[in-house]
Amino acid sequence: MTLALHSCRAEGTLSELDLTATALPEGIVWVDLLSPTDDEIGFIKRVTGLHVPTREELSEIETSSRLRTEKGILYLR
Repeated sequence: MTLALHSCRAEGTLSELDLTATALPEGIVWVDLLSPTDDEIGFIKRVTGLHVPTREELSEIETSSRLRTEKGILYLR
């Protein structure tokens, strides 16, 4: 599995997840998708309503357009 869900709880990262669930587990504040499976992408789309871009879509965006700094802080769009 290449999907990691992070919370502010002491246990930090949730490693086991029911991909048929209808919602993210309580307390999740960050989702990492590194080479996600189709099932993982489908889960995130379903429970968040967000579009998960493909690698091809991401590669079309110039790095210089995705990165910016403001007051010494680096932001990735």
